[in-house]
Amino acid sequence: MVGGAQIGGLKMAEEYSISEIMVTSLADGIKSGDVIFQGAATPMPMVAIELARATHAKDTVYFSALGVSPRDPLNFEALLTDGLTEVLKKAKLTNYLFGREMWDEVNKGKLTLEFLRPAQIDKYWNCNNCVLYGEDRNFQKPKFRFPGGMAVSDAINLMERVILYTPAHRPRTFVDKVDFLMVKGYPLSKWRKENKLGNGPIKMVTNLCIFEPDPETSLMKIASIHPGVSLNEVLENTGFKPLIPKNIPETPKPTNKQLQLLRETIDPIGFRDLEFPELRMKVMARAAEKGINF
Repeated sequence: MVGGAQIGGLKMAEEYSISEIMVTSLADGIKSGDVIFQGAATPMPMVAIELARATHAKDTVYFSALGVSPRDPLNFEALLTDGLTEVLKKAKLTNYLFGREMWDEVNKGKLTLEFLRPAQIDKYWNCNNCVLYGEDRNFQKPKFRFPGGMAVSDAINLMERVILYTPAHRPRTFVDKVDFLMVKGYPLSKWRKENKLGNGPIKMVTNLCIFEPDPETSLMKIASIHPGVSLNEVLENTGFKPLIPKNIPETPKPTNKQLQLLRETIDPIGFRDLEFPELRMKVMARAAEKGINF
């Protein structure tokens, strides 16, 4: 919590960090009764889920590969020496680890929400987490290969809604057209309704602003801009022109209660900051002080 530090291209406010306003914005999208499926390598959403469960969505349930509390992350040194079974016996689990039960919820149509961090996204909310092409656009020899989509394409179509996020709001993330169509966007569209699909992405939280889909066109529209950020900063870092309402509200700041929960109870190590490459060593140092080794 260092006032004036640069994170993700944005100057932090004295009273809260960029990761904290992003986490609280993500938590605001969680409803009471949500059944969430979430990947294990997504620190911000995991912290946001715990924040929502501690405030306005106490009966939220979520499934992940590792249901480990952000306040007590896995000690990977112990994982290597003692094995996963022994480590998980001692860990504080905060959600369900059972894959079969999770897919049963999918088949019943009960999963309501998932968070996703796309490597690329365009103005119609199409997402790419697979490859970046070079000039020759050769799929077999891409410029960069991402982890891939796994079940994300299915999830975004089957879920009631999806919330996207990125701590790196820049033109190479927000592009006019994605290099590879991993997930079809078009949220709230007639196409989705006719095919009895979920609403698709209903929010995008970045380190600069929040986007929401226009209900008529599905186009990305600025919903709010974070305190201290100008409209020009948002536009300069977006590779297409989003819809701009006449009056753009300011993103709500984290409340004192939210900050206290995050810093003292839910995520005292600052697990949420792992999303920023320039802060990872500091998080690891704090974890090491508590005897936790990544």
